[in-house]
Amino acid sequence: MAREKSEVSKKLDYIEKMVYLQMKPLGFRKHGRLLHRFVSGDISQAIQFESWPNGFESPQLMWVDTGIRVPECDLRSFEAETELKKYYPEYTCTLRSRLGVLIGPEAPEYDLQEDPEMIVTDILGRLERTVLPAFDALNSREGH
Repeated sequence: MAREKSEVSKKLDYIEKMVYLQMKPLGFRKHGRLLHRFVSGDISQAIQFESWPNGFESPQLMWVDTGIRVPECDLRSFEAETELKKYYPEYTCTLRSRLGVLIGPEAPEYDLQEDPEMIVTDILGRLERTVLPAFDALNSREGH
C-alpha cells in the first residue's frame, strides 16, 4: 500500500517542477531530483535538489547543489570516455558548489514549510544571476 505524500513533499515536488519548467528550454532534463544537460557533447552541467532528512521522514529543509563535470578531470585521464551515461549526478562533478556560495558566505537553506512560490523565485533568481553565467562561461574546453 503506497503512502500518501506529505504536504512538505508535495511542496518539494512543486518547487522542482517549477524550476525545471524554466530550465527545460535551456536543454536540461529531469532525472529524479536532478536537472542535467550536456554541452559540447560530453561536458555535464547539473542542478541537484537535496532535502533533509533523507529517508522515511518528510523533508523539512532543502538546498540546491550545482556542478560541472569535465570527463577528463573526473576520470583523471586524458582519454575520452567511450560511452556517455544518460546523466551524471552533481556529486560526480569536477566543479561543485551549493547555490548561493558563489556570491555569499553561506548557501541558502530553504524551509519547505514556507511559501513555495517565494522559494522558486529565489532559486530561479540565483540560478539566473550566478549559475547560468558560470555554466555558459564553462561550456566548452576552449578558453574564454
